[in-house]
Amino acid sequence: MAETPAKPAENAAGSHAMSVGTRATTTTALTVASSESGSSSGVTLLATVDGKSHATPAGSVVFTIGGKRIGQAAVANGSATLTLDTLPAGLSSLAAAYEGDSNFLPSQSAPVRFYNDDGK
Repeated sequence: MAETPAKPAENAAGSHAMSVGTRATTTTALTVASSESGSSSGVTLLATVDGKSHATPAGSVVFTIGGKRIGQAAVANGSATLTLDTLPAGLSSLAAAYEGDSNFLPSQSAPVRFYNDDGK
């Protein structure tokens, strides 16, 4: 996906050079894993960022619960991980948003529901 091209710039010889900035699209997927089923103990959030190209996205991912920011992690080898000690009791809606970088556009995961029945 190409961004809006820059206007031509006149160089010293009077000709015009065109620079076009393009950033590849991305998709972000979120996986939630707990050390115990239905428990909030040791919950790990794993965001996978796919750059749809030969390069690997860099930058960071912001993690949220119910739209509220709970943490941020750097993308390394196409993924970012955040480990939480606890989650609120009941149903939580978790999401991950890749912020983009100079080569890749931002993207956001679909919400993932997690039910914590231990009341921690």
